[in-house]
Amino acid sequence: MAASQGALLTVTGGDASSPDQAAVASDWRLNSRNIVAKGDHLLDHGIYALDHKDPRARPFILLRSQVLNALEKLEGRVLAVTSASALNGKSHVAANLACAISRVRETALVDLHLRRPVIGTRFGLPAVDGIRSYLEGSNDLGQLSFRLQDERLAIHAAGTASEDSSDLLLSPRFGKFFSTLHAGPEEAICIIDTPPVLESDDMLLISKQVDGVLFVIEEGKTTKSELVESFRLLNGTPVVGTLLNKAIKPFGGIHG
Repeated sequence: MAASQGALLTVTGGDASSPDQAAVASDWRLNSRNIVAKGDHLLDHGIYALDHKDPRARPFILLRSQVLNALEKLEGRVLAVTSASALNGKSHVAANLACAISRVRETALVDLHLRRPVIGTRFGLPAVDGIRSYLEGSNDLGQLSFRLQDERLAIHAAGTASEDSSDLLLSPRFGKFFSTLHAGPEEAICIIDTPPVLESDDMLLISKQVDGVLFVIEEGKTTKSELVESFRLLNGTPVVGTLLNKAIKPFGGIHG
């Protein structure tokens, strides 16, 4: 892990001033802005899995193997991480899972919780436009992405929060966004931090675009009725497994 002290620092950025550069401006793999990860900020915000020697990374390294095996069986690469309700730890799991996978595979971490985005803050990204702006049609995807220097991790933050998230997820650019993710390099894995299933219809719109779902349950908080209703709403989207947060003990298999 290439990390130093402090916040994150933007190192380089794309320039679409020429026709050739404009042609790649929408490609996050070619045009993401490089940033240096600052270790103290990441640790303060619960990001451990970029450093495989950190004992707190071990559960996510174990989870990584299970997720990659499940996605291989599904012949998919785009995984949503969700929960029944808010504050179940799904963003913590999504961020660290993406970091763990990036140790072995090209990885993109996407924040599609447009109403309550947190990924940008946890990684200390500059407060700039994000996926919200892309869905509104004001920017190219590549110009909104960050890549951790010396890592195989690209981050697509949501940008400013939007209470009109469902409208954005119904925009033509939403389908184009997922087409871009699915058309990425064959080895790339995409982890998406999503809204809770029962918060709005946002996750139902997202679930139609992903290859599978990892469902986070908080011990002592997620109720049986919430779990049953969430799985009913996700019917048709493969659930690669359920994860008991706080204990971090993955269990379960593929659900139809």
